[in-house]
Amino acid sequence: MKRAVVLVAVVLAILIGAFHGRPNAPISVASLAPASTERPPPPRVADALVYVVGAVRHPGLYHVRLPARAAAALAAAGGLLPDADPAGVNLAAYVDDGDQITVPAIGAPQPRGAKRHRGRHARHARKHRPPAALLDLNAASVEQLQTIPGIGAGLAGRIVAFREANGPFASIDELADVAGMNDRLVATASQYLTANAARR
Repeated sequence: MKRAVVLVAVVLAILIGAFHGRPNAPISVASLAPASTERPPPPRVADALVYVVGAVRHPGLYHVRLPARAAAALAAAGGLLPDADPAGVNLAAYVDDGDQITVPAIGAPQPRGAKRHRGRHARHARKHRPPAALLDLNAASVEQLQTIPGIGAGLAGRIVAFREANGPFASIDELADVAGMNDRLVATASQYLTANAARR
């Protein structure tokens, strides 16, 4: 009887030793970590939506990167048709968001849309002449900002809206933070502007 008890104890000891001696399988935490779904935000591109109609190959709505001239919008629409009158549109005029460019055919009466587009830039040249004295960027109105070459009504409105949302401009260079402004426009505007009230 004693031998049987000893034998059982030995077997139990062997089994317990074998169980505790077995190495534990490593647990991978990689499968527990959630996959990252974060993506970097897309770069902000300042562009305008322009409606091109008339004697062009593909009339429709087109996005053009600002600053852009009417010629770029017409190129996006596939160019002019053979019977188009290129003199009916100011190809060198700057476009803005929401503009309509209507290209008339040769000999056809000039559409109202073409007059509106071409006339808008012509009136800008006549009525909004460059300011004789420096304008205060932090006090200038939308109308005053439009007297600066290259700045239309839409861009002038965005400058004023940016100023109202973020406070006074500390320098003219901060105009680059406004959608639609680029280094060339900032350099041009710096000839006509000053930032008297620094941002606090």
